Amino acid sequence: MIAEDEVYSRRSLMKQVRGFDSRFEILEAANGRQAWELFQKHRPALILSDIKMPFISGLQLLKMIKEQDGEAKVILISGYAEFQYAQEALNAGAAGYLLKPLGDEALYDCLRKNLQQSSHQKQLEQELLKSSDGLAKYIHDRLDSGVIREDYINESLFTHMLSPYQVAVLLSASGHYLESAQLQQLLGELFGYEPRFEYRIVMLSRRKWVIVYHSHPVADRALRRLSDALQERGWNGWIGVSDCQEQVQALNQTYEQADSVLRYRLLDGTSRLFYYRQQKEKRIVQDLPFDLEGKLRCYLEQHNEAGACELVRRELARLQANQRSSFACCDHFLLQLTNLFQRVTERLSPRPSLSELTVHIDSCESMEDLTAAVCRVITYVCSRLESASGSDESNIVDRVLAHINQNYNKDISLKELAENVFFMNHTYLSHLIREKTGKNYSSYLRELRIRHARELLSDPNLSITDVASFSGYNDSSQFIQVFKKEVGVTPKKYQEMLRNGSDRELSGKEHQE
Repeated sequence: MIAEDEVYSRRSLMKQVRGFDSRFEILEAANGRQAWELFQKHRPALILSDIKMPFISGLQLLKMIKEQDGEAKVILISGYAEFQYAQEALNAGAAGYLLKPLGDEALYDCLRKNLQQSSHQKQLEQELLKSSDGLAKYIHDRLDSGVIREDYINESLFTHMLSPYQVAVLLSASGHYLESAQLQQLLGELFGYEPRFEYRIVMLSRRKWVIVYHSHPVADRALRRLSDALQERGWNGWIGVSDCQEQVQALNQTYEQADSVLRYRLLDGTSRLFYYRQQKEKRIVQDLPFDLEGKLRCYLEQHNEAGACELVRRELARLQANQRSSFACCDHFLLQLTNLFQRVTERLSPRPSLSELTVHIDSCESMEDLTAAVCRVITYVCSRLESASGSDESNIVDRVLAHINQNYNKDISLKELAENVFFMNHTYLSHLIREKTGKNYSSYLRELRIRHARELLSDPNLSITDVASFSGYNDSSQFIQVFKKEVGVTPKKYQEMLRNGSDRELSGKEHQE
């Protein structure tokens, strides 16, 4: 977890940590109080915290965390001016003290030192490997490295003992990790009484266990009982189950089925057991178009963080409510968001990196987590745009006037233009237009329409009715009245003056006026 109240420093530190290892799941806290809440909920393996933060300081946070969990690792970060706090931090149990500006080498050395597995987990893995046979080690190496090496003996054993097989992936929520002995005991109780039922279990990470088992009629029932039994023991997590497979060569792809189906925990907040086949057959909608990108862009450009977050929240709720939407819909939406974030920040210097504008799904455990992650990116984008928005109001007015010039012949009111096209208060937009042009919206639009009407009247093939329509007036009588008031003559008279070349006299009089 990274706790830093200054958004740019926080994003920079996140980028540095991901440069050390892109697989890390990183929690963000913008102040000490939020950091404390996140710690209580997720129990992160390592906390990087600034010394000075709102609500709860880094030193206070350190002491609170150590009181609750003496084994927790907290590294405090500060500027040279606060170096006097170093001794106090170390005395309070800090795992390290880093000084700003934070270089990669110093940070990486600290991460290497503190992110080594705990002695408990090392012992766990060693015991598990010692108790594992060659086939389990073969499965672990295949899944952990992703590299397929020829191993005739273990491939033959796999085919003989497990094929046809399925893969189940057990993913723990943060802070609810499974113990080896607990899981082995439950599997023995649930599967052991079946003499023909073979399985192997391997641990890929602290959060993730994999069971490769012989596909058997009793397996589904046993997995449901396993899920129930684990939850009764306080475990919070999910199980993803693959399709049945025959070939050992397809082990990695079969694992990917079980692993990928776990993402449906974000769309289905009540289920704990997800079958790849069921989700594939049930969720057939591959894309749900997001039609409010223009509105979202306006919110971002106006630094309207609340409006942008609410729009995203409603869209994610729509995806979740559709029982037929596949996770591809969520992927498409998040990709669309990332592309939009890139477009609205492309002129910033320095330009945000792709990782700073991307929401990492794997670190989210629910739709609420995903929504919060997207909103954190929105907050970052809005803050960066606001910092670089010296001429932002002028840019908005330029875009509004360009829109009016392109659509002057349409029936569009100021209120509709403001609220449905640029998503802002119409009174405020009217104020901006007057400041820029010296005219109110109605006067600007009327003069623009009449200017175009004068150009159209030079075409002898167009009737007065045609010119009125092309200039944005559905009522010819109204057009004639407005034209005469603005130009001084009726449209018909103006056409005659054009043919006679006497419109110059009219232009001269208008100029004098």
